[in-house]
Amino acid sequence: MFIWGTSLDSLFAAKFLEVNLMKKVFIIFLLLLLSCSSLSSATEITEKEWLADLNYLEQELPAKHKNLFFQLEKDQFEQDLEEIKAELSDLNNLEISLRLAELFAKIGDIHTAIDNTRFIKKYYPVYFKKFADGYRVTTVDKEYQEILGAKLNSINYSGLNIWSQKIYYIFNTTAAGAGN
Repeated sequence: MFIWGTSLDSLFAAKFLEVNLMKKVFIIFLLLLLSCSSLSSATEITEKEWLADLNYLEQELPAKHKNLFFQLEKDQFEQDLEEIKAELSDLNNLEISLRLAELFAKIGDIHTAIDNTRFIKKYYPVYFKKFADGYRVTTVDKEYQEILGAKLNSINYSGLNIWSQKIYYIFNTTAAGAGN
């Protein structure tokens, strides 16, 4: 029997090959997806990788930033980076990213920051952001939904005035005097 000039056998063979090709494409797609998802969920960065990143940052940020040292002196920037480098073996990823967040906040430029949420989420189920009335919970794991939007009043029963400078450097993305 012929269908539009093609035998039923050759039509079946073409469909069979098409299905097999689709299965192969689907399997390849799944393998790529799985490999990409496992790479993106890997949060541990080695000391050697951190050092390479910090060296790159030290060279490239001053070269590419329009006015990096308008608020923070170049010597202080370099000293802070050297301190982080010297302590790499004693710090975990979260601590390194928080130290970088502190350094970037000292720069005072809202466009120069580090997204350390990937490290913070690994250790802390909540994330804070500064608003006019204080720090509030802006991101939470599903099990803590009831505190979303809550205001931070103290840390370990100590008032925020004791912690204000550290909190400012860690969570503030718009440092005072920013505008460049």
